[in-house]
Amino acid sequence: MFSEKVKLLGRTNENEGKLLLKDSYTGISFYCKGSITLTITPENETDKDNCPYLGIVVDDDMLNVTKLAVTKELKDIKFLKNDGKLHKIEVVKLTEEQYGNLWLSNLNFEDEASVKKSETLDKSILFIGDSITAGYGVNGIDGEGDFTTFEENILGSSAIFTARKTGSEVFVFARSGHGIISGWIPPEIDVPNKDGIIQDFFPFEGETFPEPDYIVINLGTNDNSYIRGREERIKLFKNEYTKFIVNLRKLYPLAKIFVAYGVMDTELLPAIRDLVKEYKEQSGDENLLFVKLDKQEESDGIGAAGHPSIAVNEKVADSLTKVILENIQ
Repeated sequence: MFSEKVKLLGRTNENEGKLLLKDSYTGISFYCKGSITLTITPENETDKDNCPYLGIVVDDDMLNVTKLAVTKELKDIKFLKNDGKLHKIEVVKLTEEQYGNLWLSNLNFEDEASVKKSETLDKSILFIGDSITAGYGVNGIDGEGDFTTFEENILGSSAIFTARKTGSEVFVFARSGHGIISGWIPPEIDVPNKDGIIQDFFPFEGETFPEPDYIVINLGTNDNSYIRGREERIKLFKNEYTKFIVNLRKLYPLAKIFVAYGVMDTELLPAIRDLVKEYKEQSGDENLLFVKLDKQEESDGIGAAGHPSIAVNEKVADSLTKVILENIQ
C-alpha cells in the first residue's frame, strides 16, 4: 500500500496496489536513500505533445524538475542515484485531469529501511481555477507554436508557489479553458461554450476534497471571452458565480475563501468585486475576501498562448501569500 510507505499528495485513490492521479499536483512524497523504481501507466497512449506529464522533484528543487512524458506505460523506471545521502523526493502529476489520468504502481526502494513519509503541514489550501491555476504555458514562450502538454507544469504555478510560501498542504482543481457560465470561445463565436462550465466538474459529492483552511478561486478569464461587456451576461455571471460560492460554503463551512482575479484581463474586476460584496451583505459571511491581482506585464515574460510565465506566477503568489498571512485563522 502506498499510504503505508509514503505521504500521499492531493486527492488520490488507491485500489489493488495502484495509485490513481487525476488532479494536478497529486502524487507521493517521502525521504529515502538510494535508487527508486516505479511503474507509471497512462489512461491512454498518445504522443508527447498531448500526453500527461509526471515530475520528479529532489530536495524541493521545483525549478529543476525531471519531467517524464507518459505516452505509454513506463515499467519499473529507475531514478535517483545512491550517493549515500538522505533525499526528499516528490513524484507529482504536472498536468491537469483533462489531459489524462495516471496510475502509479510497483514502488520499490533500494534502501527500504531509510524510507519515511514527508512531514504533514498544519494548514491546507484548495485552489480552484482555470489554466492560470494549472500552470498552463509556464514552460513555453508566447507565439512559439501551438500549446503542448509539455508546456504545462503545476510546479511553476502560483498555486504551488503560494502553498510553499505559506507552509501549507495544497490541493488543486484546475481546468484550462473553463469558466462559470462559459468556457473559452474565439472572437468569431457568440454562443457560450457549455462544455467548459467548471461547476459541472467540481466534486461537490463523492470524492470530495478534504475541508481546507483556505480556498483560493481564480475564475472569469474564460467567461470574459463570451461576456464581452454585455450587461445581461455580466448579470448571469454574477448570479452563477454566487451560486458556486454558496455551494462551496455548504461543503466547506469553516474555510476562508479568497476570490481572486486580474492576471490576464481586468474587464470583470467590477463584477467580481461586486458579487463578493453583495454575497457578504446578504449572507453575513465575513469569511470571504476579494483579491485584485496585478495584470501580467511583458517585462516579466509571457508563457505559451499568452499565459503567465513563472515570474508572473511568483508575483501572483506573493500577492496571495500576503493576503492569506494577513487573514490566518
